[in-house]
Amino acid sequence: MSTETKTTETCQGPCRKTWTPSFVGDCYEIDGFKMCDRCAMPYILKTRMPETIDSQHVDTVCKIGEGEATCAFLLVGGPNFSCAKYTQHEETPRNRVEEGSMGAKRDNCSGPPAFIIDFLFLDFLGI
Repeated sequence: MSTETKTTETCQGPCRKTWTPSFVGDCYEIDGFKMCDRCAMPYILKTRMPETIDSQHVDTVCKIGEGEATCAFLLVGGPNFSCAKYTQHEETPRNRVEEGSMGAKRDNCSGPPAFIIDFLFLDFLGI
């Protein structure tokens, strides 16, 4: 009989469920958040919908209206702003920045789920 103790993980994604991993790698880490398969797959496969961003984040981090300092992944749709990162829309702004065909050129934070701001990187860029 095995006396092996299995540890449990709590998903830090939308479901917040607790589970016992069946093998190493049964848990995904995205921006420092551990997620179960179900919550992580939309980020990995980029099939999730763009996530709504509050107006304070849009002004202070995305830097809307500030030319090249504006985040290239900022989307406007209806009454809300959202983020293109980890969605099927992510490739277009990346390609346009590379081509030089859009005014917004920055990648100002980690995107969803945490929207972590890399202040050292922004300092380096002078933003």
